Amino acid sequence: MKRTSYLYGSLVVTALLGACSPNSAPMQESSASQQDNQNGNATLNAESIIEEAKNAEEQLNSYTANFKATDTISTTGDEPGEEPQIHVIEGNLAYKASPETFYTALSAKPGQGEKEETELENLATVEVLKEKNRVYTNINDEGWLPIDKGDPSERFVSLELTPMYQLELLQPFSDFVNVSEYDDLYVISVAAGGETLREMAANMDMIERALPTESKLEIPDQYQLSQLDYMLFIDKNSFLLEKTNTVFEVVLEDNDTVIRTDMSLTRTSVNDNGHIDIPSIP
Repeated sequence: MKRTSYLYGSLVVTALLGACSPNSAPMQESSASQQDNQNGNATLNAESIIEEAKNAEEQLNSYTANFKATDTISTTGDEPGEEPQIHVIEGNLAYKASPETFYTALSAKPGQGEKEETELENLATVEVLKEKNRVYTNINDEGWLPIDKGDPSERFVSLELTPMYQLELLQPFSDFVNVSEYDDLYVISVAAGGETLREMAANMDMIERALPTESKLEIPDQYQLSQLDYMLFIDKNSFLLEKTNTVFEVVLEDNDTVIRTDMSLTRTSVNDNGHIDIPSIP
């Protein structure tokens, strides 16, 4: 099996989905909205729910959240009995509005199929702190360093894991959105396949944007999305995003590599400064 950077799966997912961010695709009327208009249903549609959630997000004083991504890397030509590589990246997010500060701490763990001599040892933890217009990183507890525009470390900041970004990610997929309800939650989901996935892939040309330059990966021109499931769980009363689940699978056709990432983001506290633990940088 061809070896792949441990951050590859998660960063590819971020880059591919980021390529379809609100800036790269016009908002269209969602299928849920069309159905509501046809049926005269007063129930909120997906677009309205997401807008309400974004408004609620802007009113928060603080929050914390947990993040987890499990990458499974295999090849279609693996020998019988050969196990795939499995990597786990876990992290915490914290935000406070005054002064506006974002903090992310990610920890990579070698998994099944990973050997000790791989580059995992070179990058086990990454912390990112953004205060207004200043951004700092702390890699492997070696100390906080400022990031200048154009610095290679700036690529780590492109790991946009915040709830607001998760909400915005879904907007360009409005034609493929379903809305359901579970207890006190709105469940907004996008699940695509077949020709729809191929059309999405045709517009996803920004893979390299989020890859660390140190990995020196050669990204193939031909790849196929075999699965994209994306779910948002939003509280009916507060309209706050409580959790996201993502399953993403891409096949790199030049070497038959299959990369599957299962990601989740779970809010752990809201407006509770007692639970906010953000490093202080002089």
